[in-house]
Amino acid sequence: MKLTSSTFLLAVLIAAPLLVVFAPRAATVEGYTNYAVVPQRQPIWDSIRFEENTETQLLVVPDGLRFVLTDMWFLSYEDEIIKINHSDRLWIESRYERDRRVVFDSPMRELPYPLRWETGVCFTSGREVWMHYRSSPVNECNRRIFFSGYLEADAMAPRN
Repeated sequence: MKLTSSTFLLAVLIAAPLLVVFAPRAATVEGYTNYAVVPQRQPIWDSIRFEENTETQLLVVPDGLRFVLTDMWFLSYEDEIIKINHSDRLWIESRYERDRRVVFDSPMRELPYPLRWETGVCFTSGREVWMHYRSSPVNECNRRIFFSGYLEADAMAPRN
């Protein structure tokens, strides 16, 4: 029998339903065959006292993980009521050994309160997260910062 386009089409029409019926089923999650694996996230937060016009370390990102900073609140410390001046400035640095990168820098007048990022600011494995708050005029008093975010596996981190 000579294979022509019409016989080939007929063979496909007969074989296709059989392949669908006898093909192994893909694993499903709640009825969906395609799904994204969501990485495990470990929430992290802290409240740190800091002095104005000084550097303050928020955390060191553990090896194999990355930290995503999502929220910051600036609060008075104890009974010291301090207003945030619109000329005050905030910046956040990512440090590793001699490498220092400013990842965020803004005057307070341009920031919403509390400060929230939709996607977060990411710090990779082994980096130190530092915050600077410069007040003008200098109040010479303590403040508190509350920050939150999450740790998750760093896909780009070297595996040992």
